[in-house]
Amino acid sequence: MDGAGDQQTGPGIDHPPPRQAPQTDKRFLTPVSSPWRTVKTSIGVATLRRDGFVSLEPQRESGTILTRPFLMPADGKLHVNLDAGDGQAVVSLRSAAAGGEDQSIRSLPIRGDQLKHAVQWASPVRLPSPETPVQLQFVLSGTWLYCYQFVRTPPRRSNRLA
Repeated sequence: MDGAGDQQTGPGIDHPPPRQAPQTDKRFLTPVSSPWRTVKTSIGVATLRRDGFVSLEPQRESGTILTRPFLMPADGKLHVNLDAGDGQAVVSLRSAAAGGEDQSIRSLPIRGDQLKHAVQWASPVRLPSPETPVQLQFVLSGTWLYCYQFVRTPPRRSNRLA
């Protein structure tokens, strides 16, 4: 083999190059071998939930997390990745505008193991306008919070032919 083929070679390496991992809700970690000959090596696979490398969880029965102020995105729906187990989480969207009354919008309780949960607000609400300073407050009871993000809603496609 001339070294420019599709095999990687070297001490202890005789396998094809890695391929792009499929988009799933798990991340796969594959330790293959050790460069030291005195260490016994093995092959294994470990899985990690999406965005699950770090989590926030209360030290007691419940706890509160308040984000730094940020500007409300122009469009998008709030999604959370959390594992509430037997507990629950409630999210509040708080207006952080100075000089005005603080307004808070609460979510319905979130329960169970949720990888991509779209937060639903407790009552029909009008979200703050884009570029308004806001904060998120998470009240966690027996819950691990992995991440949150605003996900843009893709435009709807028409089924009509032009």
